[in-house]
Amino acid sequence: MKLSLLGQILRNKSIAKLNALFIALFIWSFMSTNRILEISKIVPLCIHSLKYCITHPPVVNITLKGPRAALKTIDWKNLAAHIDFDQISQSPPCVSLTTNHLSLPNTIKLISYTPSPLSLEITPL
Repeated sequence: MKLSLLGQILRNKSIAKLNALFIALFIWSFMSTNRILEISKIVPLCIHSLKYCITHPPVVNITLKGPRAALKTIDWKNLAAHIDFDQISQSPPCVSLTTNHLSLPNTIKLISYTPSPLSLEITPL
């Protein structure tokens, strides 16, 4: 009985091995880009205020967690924590960093930062 051309192609061991290799590469690339990583970096801390003179630590050590692909998109040279102190309405003022202060994508989470809590010296202008 003669096999059709498709049947001959599917029974060819070399082609089956090549297909298995392509499937394995696809699965590997998919899994490696979606892998969740945790990374620590030291970034500058910038606190802005028009009402107060604020002395603060110049840098904070942050730990981020997120997909590898999202972490690769971060511009580490320009990453900094920006806090607008005039928008804080708590009394006494309490400053805690969030991913919004770092302008990070939603897929990346801020796990921790040091120094925590931030030690600030606040004097009115």
